[in-house]
Amino acid sequence: MIAERLRKYPLVFVDDLDAPVLAAGDVAHLTRSLRFGVGDAVNVGDGRGRWAPVRLTSADGDVELTGAPVAESAPSTRLGVGFVPTKGVRPESVVHKLTELGIQEISILRSERSVVTFDAAKSERLLRKLATTVREACLQCRQPFVPEIVGVLRLGDFLDRDGDTALCDPDGSSLGSVVSPDQSALSVAVGPEGGWSPTERSSASLVALPGRVLRAETAAIAAGVVLAAHGEIGSVEK
Repeated sequence: MIAERLRKYPLVFVDDLDAPVLAAGDVAHLTRSLRFGVGDAVNVGDGRGRWAPVRLTSADGDVELTGAPVAESAPSTRLGVGFVPTKGVRPESVVHKLTELGIQEISILRSERSVVTFDAAKSERLLRKLATTVREACLQCRQPFVPEIVGVLRLGDFLDRDGDTALCDPDGSSLGSVVSPDQSALSVAVGPEGGWSPTERSSASLVALPGRVLRAETAAIAAGVVLAAHGEIGSVEK
């Protein structure tokens, strides 16, 4: 019943689960877009896996708790995807899809063949925008864990964060052949339009994604799908 409620009713993030106050934008979304009103059930969460059932008590978005807070179990395998933004494709669209798939760490990368470049100011603006993107995606898909957004990282720095990270490449092996079922974290990196350079390809294991040669943005989403499926299998095996 608890999981069913989280799926059934909208999720809104608040600062304090014991005394929840909805942000103005969330109130507008609930009352105008979703047409919710006084008495309707909603869930509030902290973005770290804890949430509680509430109901609306006024048109201004006041709420009251209708049950005790619930702590969801964190995924047994932490999933991460890093990708190099491509020209003409908004990184927000890729990040939104990865959030829906349950990827817990999303990294924005730069590589030797990057077409899109970021200076410090542009990187800061991008990360602020992506923070809003993941929050909105979590609310839409009712995901109680907000992913961590990291970047903009050089590929080498990304690989240093997790020595088991693999690079997506058409010449790679299947994901299952390069990871062990008891890994606590799985992460892959997707390159730019021109792919990884020879030096980069030699810096980590290579894994192939389903299909033939995929567009870079398609590959990032496909990587999320493959990781999510592998993470669920690993959870069952454990």
